[in-house]
Amino acid sequence: MLKRSKYIDSVGPALLKTKEFPRHLLESDRTPLAEILIKNGFLIKNNDLTAQDYKLAKQRKEFLEKHKEEFEREGIGFIYENRIGDSVDFKI
Repeated sequence: MLKRSKYIDSVGPALLKTKEFPRHLLESDRTPLAEILIKNGFLIKNNDLTAQDYKLAKQRKEFLEKHKEEFEREGIGFIYENRIGDSVDFKI
């Protein structure tokens, strides 16, 4: 069984008091899993896909808005509604 992470014990309670998640805690080598992996000799590699995700979300939104009527005409408007939710208000 794995021990509780010092990271979780020190940061967890503070997160409950904040309304916004502290971005520095998203660093790949500072997560509870990363702590365990590093401690056991594993290497951590971080790939930031933010720019690619943003580009894809913009393309998805443009395509969906262009073809909305076709989705509805085919009786699959639910697919439009589902996928547009992945692309609206996506910000870097």
